[in-house]
Amino acid sequence: MWAQVAAETHGHVGSDLASLCSEAALQQIREKMDLIDLEDESIDAEVLSSLAVSQENFRVGSCRCLIKEFICYRSIALPDVLKSFDAHSCIS
Repeated sequence: MWAQVAAETHGHVGSDLASLCSEAALQQIREKMDLIDLEDESIDAEVLSSLAVSQENFRVGSCRCLIKEFICYRSIALPDVLKSFDAHSCIS
């Protein structure tokens, strides 16, 4: 998993990687939201131990980071690779 993340993030700076990791972790939490009782002050140990960030979480996180970057910098000319980017295929 880490080799692929490293290959896909070549040239990124630390803040980009931190954002990607945060998005991947949040994606894993979103997937488990049906198991988390928001009324409780703590999360059950079984739920916590079931949280594991996957390659798919990194893929979705990467798409979310690209979308946020696009929104922030939409006035900048986009590279050809992003012109055909399908954001809907990344976010389920």
